[in-house]
Amino acid sequence: MMLWIAVAGAETVVGVDVERIQDALDLGETEIVLAEGRYHEDVVIPRGEVSIVADGEVEWTGTERSLTVGREASVTLEGITFRNGGGVEVHGEFLATEAAFEGLDRALRVSQFGEATTIDCVFADNTSDRRGAAVDIEGVYRDVRGVFERNIADDGGAVAARSDAQVRLERSHFASNSARYEGGAIDAVDSTLELEGVVFEDNAAAELGGDLRVDGGTIDLVEGLHCRSSAPEGGVLAADMAQATLSRTAMHGVEAPLGAAISALDGSVTLSHIHLVEVFGAGVSVGYGSLDASGSLFTSLSGPALHQEGSGHGQVSWSAIWDADLGDVGVGDGLLEAEPGLVNAAECSAEALMPTEHSPLIDAAPDGSDIGAYEVTDRVLSGGGAAPVKDSGCSTGGLVAGPVAIALLLCHSRRRKRVG
Repeated sequence: MMLWIAVAGAETVVGVDVERIQDALDLGETEIVLAEGRYHEDVVIPRGEVSIVADGEVEWTGTERSLTVGREASVTLEGITFRNGGGVEVHGEFLATEAAFEGLDRALRVSQFGEATTIDCVFADNTSDRRGAAVDIEGVYRDVRGVFERNIADDGGAVAARSDAQVRLERSHFASNSARYEGGAIDAVDSTLELEGVVFEDNAAAELGGDLRVDGGTIDLVEGLHCRSSAPEGGVLAADMAQATLSRTAMHGVEAPLGAAISALDGSVTLSHIHLVEVFGAGVSVGYGSLDASGSLFTSLSGPALHQEGSGHGQVSWSAIWDADLGDVGVGDGLLEAEPGLVNAAECSAEALMPTEHSPLIDAAPDGSDIGAYEVTDRVLSGGGAAPVKDSGCSTGGLVAGPVAIALLLCHSRRRKRVG
């Protein structure tokens, strides 16, 4: 039975005439449609499968937590805006699509028993005096095409993961998030992170990890774009006692005045086909950890491409690392005699950092792939006023300068929608 719920004074057209969401749940309703309006209540769903869908603009506020999903419950939401005060706490299963979480204290909390998925959702202007202003995770969390902007917390401005949490982010967008201490966008402790096609812009941390700080656990980042990230150490990533793998990723305009864009304090870091350009600081800093880098391109760094801290106990392996700054022959197999022929190295977008048609980066890696984050295929592209780029078709390393790169560009520039 489908039940329509309306705020006080509005018309209830189907089912029992009730005003509160909890009333409908108490009556045993499992498919609920909220009429347009504002709702203020704390709802608990201890068990069962429940669907709550907005018909029009719906705003849901709460005193403590607007919605609590019990361990034996499976809840689906669509098109609802949670705002001011309450948020959602998940101990069971939770799916939200086209929802918004705005101005909340730890907007979405996923316990060690919880499994939460958000699709096409917006997390904006949330705060926390602890961790994870947008999402605080101990269990399992997946996001697809989410927008996380202007969230602020002590650690993990937008997202915090801990206690063996499992996190997967696909084509998410993190912009202008900040941490008072570590992990401007994401802070993870003893957790597993998988990031694919994620864009980071203007995130900052006061201490470590402008975009990402990982302490223990693993992180696998593929096809990312990082723009104007900043932290005293680890402008993009600070990894300690962790296994970090970054591949086919571009980083631009990074600030790390006391260290490096990528900091491997301990543990292991693997870089494959990274493009790091315009860094205020060093490229990569290695302490007691290990670094394996291949097929990457570093340009316009104010410090050395590689900085080994202390007595240099870290293990470092470089292969086909190109430093395009004249006079800096620090490390690597080759030195380009000029800027390496990019569409527009001064602009931070997926398309702007691709090689041009006659770039020396084309097919320059030992495996025949292009040096840097982008692999130019036999598809002909034009952009940024540059000549079309075309290649032999090898695509063994780097972002494919075709559908993948265009998808990242669209993610970078797409309109950040709010629902509700």
